[in-house]
Amino acid sequence: MIEDLKIRIQLHEGYRPNVYVDSMGFLTAGYGHAFLVGSKISHDVAELLFREDFEDAVRKYKKLDLDLDPIREGVVIEMIYQLGLSGVRGFQRMLMALKVKDYDKASEEMLDSLWASQTRYRARKLAKIMMTGEV
Repeated sequence: MIEDLKIRIQLHEGYRPNVYVDSMGFLTAGYGHAFLVGSKISHDVAELLFREDFEDAVRKYKKLDLDLDPIREGVVIEMIYQLGLSGVRGFQRMLMALKVKDYDKASEEMLDSLWASQTRYRARKLAKIMMTGEV
């Protein structure tokens, strides 16, 4: 009975992997799951979303065609996780510095940004890792 009900609801809702705005104006995805301001998600769901987002950031990093050591690669992946690939592509001078392995310049370019003023602690921490190659 319950399993049949679940199947019927899924069929009626339909599966949508992309977030969309439903007929009531709510951000919705999956099988009609509405993302409401103030609603909660379980830790398990948060972990699942993190894994998906992390793997997406790793895939997008590969599109940059950089040859970095794993520590500095991790910095760029974290930036992609936070800012998206298009956001990181906006750091053109940083990316040029990374191509020639000028990590001091890359670090300087990271800090000379709106991102650094908006997320001061994180930007400083990542810029230091980029410069030194040490976590």
